[in-house]
Amino acid sequence: MRKYLSRFTCIFLMLFVFGLHAQETKRLYIKKLQIADTKPNGKNCDIGKKTADILIPEVLLQAMQGITGRPDSHQIASDLGYYMNYTLVNDQRINARQAHRYSVLGQGDGDFLFFPAYKVLNHSLIAALYLTGKSYAELRQAACFALQQFLANQPPDDFISLARSTIPHIARILEDDDPRHHLAALKILTEIAAMCAEKVPEFASVIAPMAEILANTSKSQEIRSQAARALGQLFPYATEKAVKAMSAYTEELSKRWQEALKGRELTEEISKKMAELEKQEEEKTVQERMKALAQHHGGYEWLLTEGIRLIQENESLIARRHEEGKAFLEKAKWYLEKKQHFEARMSACRAIGFMGFGGPVAEYPPLLRQGSKEWKEAEKVVYSYHPILPVWQSPAQSHHFEGVYSIEYSPDGKYLASASEDKTIKIWDIASGKELASLQGHSNSVTMVAYSPDGKSLASGSDDKTIKIWDVASGKELASLQGHSEGVRSVAYSPDGKSLASSSDDKTIKIWDVASGKELASLQGHSGFVTMVAYSPDGKSLASSSNDKTIKIWDAGTGKELAIFFGHSEGVSSVAYSPDGKYLASSSNDKTIKIWDAGTGKELAIFFGHSEDVRSVAYSPDGKYLASVSWFTIKIWDIGTVKEWTTLSCHSSFVKSVAYSPDGKYLASVSYDRTIKIWDAGASKEWTTLYEHSGSVKSVAYRPDGKSLASASRDTIKILDVGTGKTLATLYGHSGLVESVAYSPDGKSLASVSGDNTIKIWDAGTGKALATLSGHSRPVTSVKYSPDGKSLASSSEDETIKIWDACTGKALATLSGHSSYVASVAYSPDGKYLASGSYDRTIKIWDAGTGKLLITFYGHSHYVASVAYSPDAKYLASACWSGDIKIWDAGTGKILVTFYGHSSLVRSVAYSPDGKYLASASMDKTIKIWDAGTGKLLATLSGHSSSVESVAYSPDGKYLASCSDDKVIKIWDVSYLESISYAPYISHFQWEGMDVYWKDHANLYHGSPSYSWKCLSESSLSILRSNLSEEEKNVSLVLCYSRNQNPKSAFLVWQQLSHDNPKKKELGLLLGFQEK
Repeated sequence: MRKYLSRFTCIFLMLFVFGLHAQETKRLYIKKLQIADTKPNGKNCDIGKKTADILIPEVLLQAMQGITGRPDSHQIASDLGYYMNYTLVNDQRINARQAHRYSVLGQGDGDFLFFPAYKVLNHSLIAALYLTGKSYAELRQAACFALQQFLANQPPDDFISLARSTIPHIARILEDDDPRHHLAALKILTEIAAMCAEKVPEFASVIAPMAEILANTSKSQEIRSQAARALGQLFPYATEKAVKAMSAYTEELSKRWQEALKGRELTEEISKKMAELEKQEEEKTVQERMKALAQHHGGYEWLLTEGIRLIQENESLIARRHEEGKAFLEKAKWYLEKKQHFEARMSACRAIGFMGFGGPVAEYPPLLRQGSKEWKEAEKVVYSYHPILPVWQSPAQSHHFEGVYSIEYSPDGKYLASASEDKTIKIWDIASGKELASLQGHSNSVTMVAYSPDGKSLASGSDDKTIKIWDVASGKELASLQGHSEGVRSVAYSPDGKSLASSSDDKTIKIWDVASGKELASLQGHSGFVTMVAYSPDGKSLASSSNDKTIKIWDAGTGKELAIFFGHSEGVSSVAYSPDGKYLASSSNDKTIKIWDAGTGKELAIFFGHSEDVRSVAYSPDGKYLASVSWFTIKIWDIGTVKEWTTLSCHSSFVKSVAYSPDGKYLASVSYDRTIKIWDAGASKEWTTLYEHSGSVKSVAYRPDGKSLASASRDTIKILDVGTGKTLATLYGHSGLVESVAYSPDGKSLASVSGDNTIKIWDAGTGKALATLSGHSRPVTSVKYSPDGKSLASSSEDETIKIWDACTGKALATLSGHSSYVASVAYSPDGKYLASGSYDRTIKIWDAGTGKLLITFYGHSHYVASVAYSPDAKYLASACWSGDIKIWDAGTGKILVTFYGHSSLVRSVAYSPDGKYLASASMDKTIKIWDAGTGKLLATLSGHSSSVESVAYSPDGKYLASCSDDKVIKIWDVSYLESISYAPYISHFQWEGMDVYWKDHANLYHGSPSYSWKCLSESSLSILRSNLSEEEKNVSLVLCYSRNQNPKSAFLVWQQLSHDNPKKKELGLLLGFQEK
């Protein structure tokens, strides 16, 4: 006993001495630490206790307290601990060093712990990890971070051995209840595992406690996430229990992401990440499964952090763009008020990124939020007027040197002839935009040109009082017809080409023999200038208009006056026969256009809308539309409804004349601004309408030979003869609504699916039911034959796809994976793959042979209603309830282009057989045809009075069938698309601020312009910056100012015009200006 007391006394004395020696140093050390702890009574615990606790295991503290029985045993331990640290740091034998760790705690500079420089784990580094008291929590956590830093600073040769020594100590902390210790320990394990997971077998001991932490849902998200990262790094030591915990946690993250995603727009980067997460590979071992789960965990963590940030940034960008889009929408409304319809459409298109008007356009992204009230307003502006697009324009100033008065298409539509104030006639090749000939011979302005019916000759009338006939091929003048005593206003060939009529300011009409040039008759009766003359289509009658406010009808053979039409209150400027000769259209200075019964002279309709004199009218070749010109505008009218179709305000000076191409697809206009413009005025032609069903028609399908068409409605299927529209067969058998029909590749069989949960196969020739396939537990939505006809795929509201043997009707496979209704299926052209679109907003690609899921496409924000492969199998088109259509790379799932244009959900998409076009059917009652490569909207087919449910191309691609809830099937002639090469019309203008600036291009089909300058009718600046002479600039400025209701400026500039400029007198009379 005495022996033990003696030893204790020695130890005590030693500690006392060293304690006294170290007190001052300790106080400085404590001052640096500034670490406080709170006991249950709220008082601060002695810092010395913590210093000692860092260095001395709890068992030693307990032993000393038991031996001494003193209440200040912690103070004694503190002194001992400080001394031990001080001694070790200065002990050269173990090469210890002092490490700066205190700053990590965020409390300033200082020395926190002492570490050996290498290889040896000092007990002072590990000791604090074993403290279990609550008051030591912060120090244990700090010790973990200190150990982490220590290991990170070790050379690679020493790291593994030190790491192996560390793992058992760290495992001790994972058994605690304190979450702060767990987080610190998990971070150390993650870092070590990242560097040498497979070389430290001791890691196996920490898998179970980490799995327990991950599975414990009461733990914080930060701790569980760190546990998941650590387990992912340690996949070589994975256990079934760890895999189960990791799988459950990953599923939690997936649900959190889906919840966060609701109602938010995905960026391309996020869609790509989601697609990567959906790539499924077959993992066999526990380790492979853990590795795959770790990748999924990392992906979802990225989505929930960086992905959310990207979405928020995108939403902020969308908000800013929306405000900018609202400004463009207001500008569009301003243009509408000024009747500048094309400019209004351009501004509205700018607001929606040209979606539905050839978009998307890279340099002009959508500004307004899709689906917003403003977006719908912009669409209303865009689609309220027919899409007349600029196609071609003659080069400004480099060809005609004065205003252009008249324009005429050659009968074959390949050439244009223009007549100008510069005394020339020019012939243009429309395809190339090149000037082919310039015909010179008139000594004054050429007022009008007309092609002979065979296109070989050209007649021109001039203010030099003559009519000239030219050989088109050589440009040679064939004849000069003289007889009028004043300028010639118009010329017109008879339909047989033998005669030529001309009208003049001398108040007469003359008829000439083309072959001899002899005057056959002179028709007198008008009391004013005869402004226009026109032959009836049968050549028997001749109509004339005059500024005496009348229209006269003459017998073309005898010259006898047959009728006179009264009705206009001002001079009549133009007259034109309808293509069938039954009607006559006239334009007048009274700002109106009238339609007359050509036989009786009865006024049938009157068109109001122009705010100035109407100078010219022209019928479209089909007689459905009428084009009129007045000052700076061109209007297109629907004759059937007597409504304005659209207004074009494109020229920068007075428009003189318009002409339709022989096929009616284009409209040419000429102006005093010295340019010729051509517009795409073509509209799709509805070929036939079939009224056959008594209810909504849900699906149509062409037979492979193109001769018949199958349609589904209610509980019946009808087979119709495409040529006659006659019903060939009506198939009964389903007890529910028939949703879809599909022909077999050989055309012998027809498959149908229904709400009665079945698929039926029919003999396409006899209409006999061959088989009924049962297996789906909910209504079947879609059916498709494989390209070889051996199998059949069906989709259902039961969230599955089934593949059937087409011969036996046996179910070959059931494909599960979608989490909601599967709305559509499509085989790839080679039959190897099967695509499915679902209400879960995804598209899945399956191996058609094995049924294995290959890839999932993410990107749609609403239900996917339809999918279709391109004929070359490279692309996949999908339709969505949000109204957009996407084109995907069928192999990678990358979104290549998105089509916007429909104002409601899209029900169906179909590729043309050549893959050039994509047709879409929508609940907005329209069908749209798109350029499948660029996403440009080529045509909008209107005619259905309710939702369009399905579209299908004929095998030759010339026709498109559509069906609708209006109980009607329509077949459209879409062959005209082959002959139209839509121009890059967006290059025809540019924006400066909110204003649309036009540019004059040589030809929008080919090449770059030979001359280009900005031309905006409202902009005096653009006129001043132009290449015009000073006199020409002043003339243009006078017109500009007068048009914009600025008479004072117009008068000031008008005064600067030279007195010998004929324009000064003309403008003075027009605007009422007089010299002071």
